Amino acid sequence: MSAGSRARLAAAVALAVLALALASLHRLRQLGDAWNPDEWYLLGANLAVHGTLGFGDEPTVFRAPGYPALVAAVLCMGGCPAALTPAVIWDTRRALYLAQALALALGAGGAAFWWSGRMSRSVAAAGALSLGANPYVLALVGLPHYSLVHLVLLVLGTWALAAALAKRQWLPMAACGVLWGLFTLVRPVTLPLPLFVLLLLGVTEEGWAAALRRSAVFAVGLVLAVAPWTLRNFEVRGRLVPVNAQAWVALWASTVGPMPVKPDHYNWYRVARTEYLPVFSRVTGAAAFEYRALYAHDVALEDAFRAETIRNLGRQPGTYVANVGRAASALLFATSSLPIRLLGALQRPGVRLEDAWFEPGHPQDFHPSPLARAYAGLATALLPVAAIGLAAGVRRRDPFLLAPAMVGSCVGLAHALTHMDLFYYYVRLPFLFLFAAYGFETLRARATKGGEGAGRKFVALAVAVALGFAALSLGLVLCA
Repeated sequence: MSAGSRARLAAAVALAVLALALASLHRLRQLGDAWNPDEWYLLGANLAVHGTLGFGDEPTVFRAPGYPALVAAVLCMGGCPAALTPAVIWDTRRALYLAQALALALGAGGAAFWWSGRMSRSVAAAGALSLGANPYVLALVGLPHYSLVHLVLLVLGTWALAAALAKRQWLPMAACGVLWGLFTLVRPVTLPLPLFVLLLLGVTEEGWAAALRRSAVFAVGLVLAVAPWTLRNFEVRGRLVPVNAQAWVALWASTVGPMPVKPDHYNWYRVARTEYLPVFSRVTGAAAFEYRALYAHDVALEDAFRAETIRNLGRQPGTYVANVGRAASALLFATSSLPIRLLGALQRPGVRLEDAWFEPGHPQDFHPSPLARAYAGLATALLPVAAIGLAAGVRRRDPFLLAPAMVGSCVGLAHALTHMDLFYYYVRLPFLFLFAAYGFETLRARATKGGEGAGRKFVALAVAVALGFAALSLGLVLCA
């Protein structure tokens, strides 16, 4: 397929995804209109008003700066506000949702362009449309949270890494490292990505000496991009904090007690209200949780939770090992559909989102949703197709899957070894849909050996899956 044909295919997919996202923003009350998961919007607003990532003029190293910087950029498009008024908040949130809709369209179009270089036109388009036009992702468009933006960055960054690996030159690898360094400032789970580049290059494509050189160049680019923020953190706290001081808190949560796989529940709530708050109060002196106290004592809390983590690991190492296994299982096999039900529930007059809905053990009967159940069923049905694609790629040692393997294993292991919870299920979607598309392409290629008609059946199936996800999204927009 020519580059022009691939570009037209990518544009068609991007426009279809953008049309769905804009229809959702026009017709539906969005999740962010009634729900603030964590304080990401407030951090961005504080950055826009006070020029500081923190509370007022008091900085923090607790959070990564990438998503708050996006929020601040949207707030400051017409000049940074002197204060936040309800009108400013409403207007800028709508602008933020629009920016996220455009990002989703870009990510889906980028996936279509990249995948069509290795797959048939129809299968590549179907895979990219399944990623961008499914109702789970659509629900994230109107949420002031990093999940949608980071999902898109995973797609575009993996594509960039694949292109850099294919060129076998140091400058593209260095530039790709810089790009991934910037993406790591959104979520630090890819900070160890150079190690995965080294390991997978070393065991697949080339000798260890060449793999070390290429991964070192990539690492230098990543470090150069992250270094200015690391220097800022050192100036603020007087210690080395590469991106943010939160890793030990996340790791500690997996050492406290069993963390069952509950893809539609927020396990952190149970831990936070029992084991976390006593440590927080002891370190900060605050009787209840508050962000100002958290920001002022961020590194002290990190030190305290590091000590608690080491103590828990010494006392009950089996708890942590079991939780790592459960987290890995969740990343591989579990499907979350909660955002779809939340978005549907918000369309009923007077509905407010309740924290209790996310508590482990809650029946979540607040909004029975056939669309959510259908999405979960369809996404789960893709797992064996994705497994076929992954197995075929490994057997062929196909370099097309090398970059996804690097990024997917890095992100997956980071979550498995620290903490896997409700807000992190989005990270599996780019890899699920890529491997599923590759699986459909593998089945198509095999069937074509017995006749062109047999191969077209798998193309039709891939297209039917994509149209199924798009139909569910359209149903959410029209009937939620």
